[in-house]
Order: sequence, then C-alpha cells, then structure tokens
Amino acid sequence: NASGVGTVTVTGGTWAMTNTLAVGVSGTATISVSQGGAVSSEWAQLGLNAGSRGTATVNGGSWTTNQTLTIG
Repeated sequence: NASGVGTVTVTGGTWAMTNTLAVGVSGTATISVSQGGAVSSEWAQLGLNAGSRGTATVNGGSWTTNQTLTIG
C-alpha cells in the first residue's frame, strides 16, 4: 500500500497471492496479464484512495479474485 509509481507484467507465468493485490491504492500503478499469464488473489483493490490511479489490462490471460474486487 505504499505510494509511488509501479508496473507489474505477468506474461505466460503465474503470480498467486494469499491476501490482497493492491494496484494504485495510494499512487499510480499498472498490472498487465497476457500470453497465458495468470494472477490470483484473495482480494483486489484498484485505484482505491483519492487521487490514486490503478490500471489493469488482461489480454489473453486471467485474473481471479476469490473475494472482493474494489475499484475506486
């Protein structure tokens, strides 16, 4: 949940989290999943706090959230 700028790309691999995947909660961040890549998390948050920006692109991959996806 740190502020700042970041990018994560998952291409053809797997990224599994047992807790929250936070993208742009207190800053600007991007996650891109493609070419058979797979991301999974219990919860996910995109662009949660005021002034933050979270962007997710899933093209030819998958992103699974077991509980809640919170946007904005």
